[in-house]
Amino acid sequence: MRNKKATDELELKIKNTSSSKLTLVAKDYVYLKLHKELKLKTGEETSLKMDTKKHKGWYQISLASKEDPQLEITYAGRLETVKTVSQILRWDE
Repeated sequence: MRNKKATDELELKIKNTSSSKLTLVAKDYVYLKLHKELKLKTGEETSLKMDTKKHKGWYQISLASKEDPQLEITYAGRLETVKTVSQILRWDE
């Protein structure tokens, strides 16, 4: 079984559906050493792309709002990018 579209890139699509501007801070201190500020106007959409290859697909991304300090969402997991079934059985990569 082969998946030609599989990559080690994680893409988060973010859209501001509120009626005011939004400033988000994207952080990943565990795997990607990411700290990026995203500013979105009302109705604006952006994407955040991250290469997870170095950590074999693992990620832990937190998005925090500067306007609302209580709002923080964390996404964590592993991308499944297996290209062939035989690679599933190899632990030495």
